[in-house]
Amino acid sequence: MIVNRKIQLLIDSDDKEVIKAAKEQLYNWQRICFRAANMIMSHRFIQEQVKDFFYLTEEIKFKLADQKKDENGILKSSRTHTTYRLLSNHFKGQIPTNILSNLNHTLISQFNNDKTAYWKGEKSLSNYKKNLPLPFGPEVITRFDTTPDNKNFRFKLFQIHFRTYLGKDKSDKKVLLSKIKSGTLRLHTSKLYIDQGKVFLLAAIG
Repeated sequence: MIVNRKIQLLIDSDDKEVIKAAKEQLYNWQRICFRAANMIMSHRFIQEQVKDFFYLTEEIKFKLADQKKDENGILKSSRTHTTYRLLSNHFKGQIPTNILSNLNHTLISQFNNDKTAYWKGEKSLSNYKKNLPLPFGPEVITRFDTTPDNKNFRFKLFQIHFRTYLGKDKSDKKVLLSKIKSGTLRLHTSKLYIDQGKVFLLAAIG
């Protein structure tokens, strides 16, 4: 069973310039994710609708498949990989590829779940806002440990050092984080969320 918890994070540094630079980096990644998400959905929608583009020439093979696997395919790779390559071509070097990969996988799965509702007119195509959370895989978290006072936890994510801010929290967050540290539980694909200068971990734990 997966449980979700929203945990406030602080940049683990006493240097104001380091903190400022880290937050600017996160906001920049958030802006890229916002653009990337809308690109993914637009391209995926077009891929689904291309058969209805009656004005294309007869020579076009309207089969959205990897041409390496199907002789009539018109894609250079799988549908999921086409959108990832699109993001990589636009944003490579500007944002961790782990974020792009998880964003692509998440949104393609969401699109596939909702596409029947799209075709029936029961739901409009998702349009993402600028505060879109940043998804990442747990494998990129390193140095997960308790803070010296044993009240919080610290870890490194994408070269940024974070620590939790649990405050006087009376919920089960500390217990869950302790179990992650001990290996009893593990963190699954989760998200970073930046809101009004504050950073949160949207943790999926199970």
